Amino acid sequence: MNFIYNARGDMHISPSVSQLCMSLVTNSPHFYFKAMAFIALVILHRIYSLPRMLFRKMVLDLCRCPGESLILIGLWLWLEEVGYPNVIMKSLALHEVMLDNALDEMVLYLGYLASQFTTTPPYVLSLSISQDLGMDGCLQVLFQHKYTTISAIKRYLRTVCSYVFTDLLYHASPDASYYTPYQLLEVPGFPHPIFGSLNIRLWPMDHVFYTQGLWPWCSINQVDADDRALFITFSKGFPVTDEEIIELFTKRFGDCVDMVDSANTKLDEEPLFARLVLRTVEMVDIILRGKVTAKFRINGKHVWARKYRRGWGRYRP
Repeated sequence: MNFIYNARGDMHISPSVSQLCMSLVTNSPHFYFKAMAFIALVILHRIYSLPRMLFRKMVLDLCRCPGESLILIGLWLWLEEVGYPNVIMKSLALHEVMLDNALDEMVLYLGYLASQFTTTPPYVLSLSISQDLGMDGCLQVLFQHKYTTISAIKRYLRTVCSYVFTDLLYHASPDASYYTPYQLLEVPGFPHPIFGSLNIRLWPMDHVFYTQGLWPWCSINQVDADDRALFITFSKGFPVTDEEIIELFTKRFGDCVDMVDSANTKLDEEPLFARLVLRTVEMVDIILRGKVTAKFRINGKHVWARKYRRGWGRYRP
């Protein structure tokens, strides 16, 4: 969804979403979510009525995997945010067979996000969904920003998807009769190898939420350190200090370094790797430029950078 901030930091909502929000608030030129301390679940359902309609189609009509469907909704919400308007509305307009095919194609793309491809595979370029939904070139652009995309989907999963689809997940569950209000729901497909774990409770319809941390745009800067991290390796016999790592990346990319974690080694061992945490996940994509590994040089010593994965710390991958 297209949320635009002006110079004062005030938020305005794109036309496709603002019309829905304006129906909830009268005599107001804008809908200022930041001013709301609490919000009822029923209002959230109205705000996200189109994503709920699409999710209902996916899990109840097409009987698709609920966990996979949540991830796809997160992806399409992100697409609307970055400039592909009305993707969800266009998806709802598709015939069920075409929609099912489109969803299958996007599942292929999600698998592509997790791959180590350095160029766009032909099967991704041939996906017809971009033409059907007015997203020509979209998948190639997202590939160039794939770690930003993964982080954004996580953000939507932890915010919107954790609150507005719980009743639909409940109805899609074969164990629905065993669940009670506020109980954690089992979501097939989670924990996910790319998007991690997801805690979703069965919220009763009269529940009221505290809005801090609820909206996806409020948590845009609250990205896990691992998602913002690069795994830095050096050549044996040519150790690189933390200061040299910071100098290298600051000179090339500006003030982008949050912290450096050096490898835990014995006193008589030289470190061969470190974890570099950047200030934003976007910098990961800028530095790697769609490649698995980026090579640099500082003070005559080679430095290699690749995306950090949780668990890499004591040993090299």
